Amino acid sequence: MKNRQWLVVSLDVGELGEWLFHTREQALSFRRELIENGAESDNISLYYGKINLSKIK
Repeated sequence: MKNRQWLVVSLDVGELGEWLFHTREQALSFRRELIENGAESDNISLYYGKINLSKIK
């Protein structure tokens, strides 16, 4: 089994839900867009970490 490590960025917007992004830049860009459209920055949390993916055979 070959493992692949991915960076996952999670953007949690209170009651609106959670989005996953492949890069930090994508998440920050989306966060800026939400704030420009009226979302309060205090309600937006950004988390990131690495996960290992393994192919299922």
